[in-house]
Amino acid sequence: MVLRLPCEIVVREILPVLRAIIARELVEKHGYTQTRAAEALGVSQASISHYLALKRGKAAWVFSEAGEIAAKAAEAARMLAEESIDYQSILRQICEVCRSLRAKGVICEAHKGSSPRLRNEECKVCMDTESR
Repeated sequence: MVLRLPCEIVVREILPVLRAIIARELVEKHGYTQTRAAEALGVSQASISHYLALKRGKAAWVFSEAGEIAAKAAEAARMLAEESIDYQSILRQICEVCRSLRAKGVICEAHKGSSPRLRNEECKVCMDTESR
């Protein structure tokens, strides 16, 4: 038995998309160098290069929600670039994407797709308010 958690979907597929959008926003709209963007996001410069070249952070199933993700990621990038916004506000902005995707069942669908044992079950762990 392989135990795959819904949070693994977030870490493997959503977070890279968010970082890719934020990296692009920081570099293209806020004039950050790749090194400075890497420092802001807590990743390597090579990761930023991969994000900008679309070699990382382009999970296909997330694109159905791309408008919402892009808007929230762009706002997070703006907040990072301002540097006067408190860190917790930036974290809340990014975490809101995950909460929204959970509420819409997007993470549940991706989780079912990656976990054969869940394909025939009516699992709503992601959407259960007690599990948040």
